[in-house]
Amino acid sequence: MKRKGEDFLCSEFKSDWTDNFILALNSCGIPVCFIYGFCVSHAPNYNLASHFTTKHSEINVKYPIISDSRKEFLHKKEARVLFFASYEIALLLARKKKLFTDPEEILKLALNIAAIMLGDKN
Repeated sequence: MKRKGEDFLCSEFKSDWTDNFILALNSCGIPVCFIYGFCVSHAPNYNLASHFTTKHSEINVKYPIISDSRKEFLHKKEARVLFFASYEIALLLARKKKLFTDPEEILKLALNIAAIMLGDKN
């Protein structure tokens, strides 16, 4: 039997949150805002909706929820994050004076790539 409010308190990330609230999961499983790159404090649906409506109210006006412009906006944000992640890896490899083809160094930095892509600032 489902308890009252259980769907609001569910901490599992739902795929429609990316479309509705422009969020992704970081390496710790916490929702991260694509626009600011900050972690949203808690995962319940009402907290995510509150963050989105207070901080990003203009996004729904510029990019309606089910539209090509919103999908393009999300794609550009993801591409920018990928760009910064690849730049960060190149910088770390250059500091260590290692080759880009060195698989051991790339494997060590794979966690950094994932953290940067998912908005983890550490």
